[in-house]
Amino acid sequence: MVSPITSAQKMFEGCDDLISLDASNFDTSQITDMSEMFYGCTNLISVNLNNFNTELVTTMQNMFSYCESLESLDLSNFNNYKVTIMHGMFSNCYVLTSINLNNFDTSSVTDMNSMFSECNELKSLDLSSFNTNKVADMEYMFLDCNALTSINLNNFDTSSVTVMYQMLAFCEKLVSLDLTNFNTPQVTTMTQMFQGCSSLTILNLKNFKTSQVDYLTSMFEGCSGLKVLNIETFIYKSGVDTSTMFKDCNQSMIYCINKDNAPNDITNQLLDFPNLYCSDTCYQNEDNKIIPCRNSCIDSCKNDNIYKNEYNGVCYLFENHNDSCKDNSNISPNNLEDIYDFIKTSDKTKTYIIGNENSMVIIKPLDVKKF
Repeated sequence: MVSPITSAQKMFEGCDDLISLDASNFDTSQITDMSEMFYGCTNLISVNLNNFNTELVTTMQNMFSYCESLESLDLSNFNNYKVTIMHGMFSNCYVLTSINLNNFDTSSVTDMNSMFSECNELKSLDLSSFNTNKVADMEYMFLDCNALTSINLNNFDTSSVTVMYQMLAFCEKLVSLDLTNFNTPQVTTMTQMFQGCSSLTILNLKNFKTSQVDYLTSMFEGCSGLKVLNIETFIYKSGVDTSTMFKDCNQSMIYCINKDNAPNDITNQLLDFPNLYCSDTCYQNEDNKIIPCRNSCIDSCKNDNIYKNEYNGVCYLFENHNDSCKDNSNISPNNLEDIYDFIKTSDKTKTYIIGNENSMVIIKPLDVKKF
């Protein structure tokens, strides 16, 4: 009697002539290793894995890596509760357009490095069912998913992750990204994490913990479409590398940072950015009172006469209409009441200049969302 096999490692590796495979009747009940099982099956178009028993499997590293012709995968029947390694599992599946990961159990996984990297045709991913509380490595996880327009990471638990290097780099068609649930107290590198995400418009990282991060190098480089970036809660470790952090970003982007924690290198990179806002500016509204706040992020003449205020849920910029820096006592909480009264009846989409020849003020509604 032949005993069931316990390893399927590299079982079909490099089977270049394999186009279709029906493995629905395979007895995989005793298999613990499926690493590189279909690695390099470059012409494989379809594979039937219905009835695959994966209860004992502990590693699926590079299982489908370089299945360059594979267009769809249905793994909804997989039971993965013992799997700890999914490193590169679908990497370089260049034409994969759909993947069913319903019921995927990732509760034991520690390594998701390069899991979906270079899945160039994937347009959407819903990973809201993923349990990632044990995952330590998310390096390259979605690198070069350059057709991806939406991704659901709402339930991602990143409290154990230490590496996010190039995690979402060059997802150049990704328009929106909700990472408000991300908790990153263990992460040591975020280098190039969002590099080349040129279609992203809003990025709210207000819950990121960065006190252990050694590398923020090029984190937002090439995010040329960003309109709003909130990194106000970032805490910068002594000696952290922040070089080229904002290289090739949109200079009209609205930044929300905490100047008190920002190293000089960040301040210097943003000197020419006109919309650098402190964390205590137009997002505050206390007891239904408007709190005008002075921009002190950069102590330069051109920014020294700007105030930001929030009124009725709209964020406004009030700016002295002159070419030279001067005392701004004429714009204060005492005499802004007339301006607020004016705003009540004004068109919330238009910019106004009010006042007289000695004291004119620009009132401009800002195109931002309140975080």
